[in-house]
Amino acid sequence: MYGYLKSPEDRNQLVPDRYAAGIVRNIFAWKISGMSSQAIAQRLDGLGVLSPMEYKKSLGAHYSTGFQTKMTAKWSAVAVIRILTNEVYTGMMVQGKSEKVNYKVKRAVAKPKEEWVRVEGTHEAIISREEFEIVQGLLKVDLRANAGDGCAHLFAGVLYCGDCGEPLCRRVRRYKGVTKVSFICSTRNQGRGCTRHSISEEELKTTVFSTLQTYLSLFLDVCSQLENLQKLEVDFEEVARFDKEMERLHKEQDKYLGLRAGLHEDLKTGIITETDFKNFRAIYEEKYEAAKEALHKQEEMLKQLFRNGVASGAKLERLKEAVKLTELDRDTLVCFVSRIEVFEDRKIYVEFRGQLEFDKMLVLQDYISSKRKDEEGVTA
Repeated sequence: MYGYLKSPEDRNQLVPDRYAAGIVRNIFAWKISGMSSQAIAQRLDGLGVLSPMEYKKSLGAHYSTGFQTKMTAKWSAVAVIRILTNEVYTGMMVQGKSEKVNYKVKRAVAKPKEEWVRVEGTHEAIISREEFEIVQGLLKVDLRANAGDGCAHLFAGVLYCGDCGEPLCRRVRRYKGVTKVSFICSTRNQGRGCTRHSISEEELKTTVFSTLQTYLSLFLDVCSQLENLQKLEVDFEEVARFDKEMERLHKEQDKYLGLRAGLHEDLKTGIITETDFKNFRAIYEEKYEAAKEALHKQEEMLKQLFRNGVASGAKLERLKEAVKLTELDRDTLVCFVSRIEVFEDRKIYVEFRGQLEFDKMLVLQDYISSKRKDEEGVTA
């Protein structure tokens, strides 16, 4: 696999190939910077980087393809996307992507993603989980580079209309030597309804940067308050009682359990028909399972923070460096922001990455504050 070699000591163990792993890191970094997959392929060819197929041949690997050609294989957007979507680069081993139709037929069919077998930490990661998730989000949108540039604009892939949900498109106007850049709703721009939602690029930069700096400063402040959390002699259940969202989800589960239980009585007394009974039961079970899944996710996040600490040293350093910035840049934006929505009155909503984690940090902060007040009350 491109980016990895088999360990000389253990042929079943993957180890990073120093050269190819560096190319993989560059590909992810270029994608985050705003380059399209085709632009990345062209840059790699321009730099004379061997494609995965040619690189494998250069290592002396026996490799054959379905057709023969004397031409040197070039990088393609497909090859770049294949690398950008491969979870193996995060240290995850993914197996069971396909299965044979039956023992008599060699042909295999693809299995749905939810049935894949995924095991974390089987080998050294080349790309962080955070970088991988950022790139998966960017791949869902079409990042077109500005004319003459190798990269898309600063807000590409994260900027949307607050009403219709479609991306905002960038408009550049030049008049008497002055260039003005703004964004408007792409739905409106194509004459398909909605409204302009117009906002200048400069105003957007200023507002988003200010909001981001406030968020990061608050995040770091909470981190510093939670540094000594492990020293407190408490259990998880005690901390969990401070989580209002988990309390709400527990109540929601109880509500749907009660509604589902009441259906039998309603059916018996003739208030609802057999068809209504089946329909309502399916709805309540779906709502119950959704609340159950959300609660599990909330609990796991809180447990992780409670047991393992708030953030790694590398993450804290990244936060500290971002707070020192004097202007917004692409790397910082996509690292901390997942979505920006602009409304008609130019109000801006910024959705941050790791928002659930931050919400749980605030729960821990509330718990520590309460604990300190109790201790002060005792000493007084």
